[in-house]
Amino acid sequence: MDGFLTESVYYVHDGPDSVKSQSKDYITYLKAMFAKPKMAGKAVWTLDYIKDATLQEDDEKRGQADGYVSMALAGQNLDRIPDKKAPFSNTKDINRIQDAENFLFLLNPGSFLKKEDYLNALSRTRYDVLIVDLYYGDTPLMKNDVDLLKTKPQGGKRLVLAYMSIGEAADYRPYWKNEWNTTRPSWIQAPNPDWPGSFKVCYWSPQWKHILYGNNQAYLDQIIKAGFDGVFLDVIDAWQYFANK
Repeated sequence: MDGFLTESVYYVHDGPDSVKSQSKDYITYLKAMFAKPKMAGKAVWTLDYIKDATLQEDDEKRGQADGYVSMALAGQNLDRIPDKKAPFSNTKDINRIQDAENFLFLLNPGSFLKKEDYLNALSRTRYDVLIVDLYYGDTPLMKNDVDLLKTKPQGGKRLVLAYMSIGEAADYRPYWKNEWNTTRPSWIQAPNPDWPGSFKVCYWSPQWKHILYGNNQAYLDQIIKAGFDGVFLDVIDAWQYFANK
């Protein structure tokens, strides 16, 4: 693990189209928690969802002042490239997560009609790290697709990470079986009410591990085959769901 990301650090949702400032006590708590990975030489990233451009700028400046790599985006769908240029744009090679000064999540490429349009748009961005989905539609990206994204247009190498949820299964993923729509196996648990189509999983189950890694069709093995530089692991707090039960 080279770094950690936390959402809603400086601002939190206060309705569909509004945000409010995060509580001072919680920000203080997070600073104490973030000090631990920082002392261990890990990257600390923050991601807040804010529509107002002025608040976005404030959010990113506050994160930079606290020693984090902070980004603010207009929405949680992560389906578009922001209109603004990447902040702190640079030409240096990014060989480690810890070297990055900015990052971009684009996990839902459905707004791009063609894979070529999607890849070309990403390749023109100036970010140090791109976090994208392994798949465009139903087809996984190939090594030449990923290689296209590894050079910044202003010069310098960047890292390209693949998104991978390890705490939830999704009914739109290729591994999902049709019969699970009516009768789910016992290791697939309750649906996530905030993300339709996603379900908590017993992440320790052999069936789930087989889907994730260790065979030619496994998720992680396909990511490695496609030449990604690493993986962004999501829903690593799934243990809390089971602990609360």
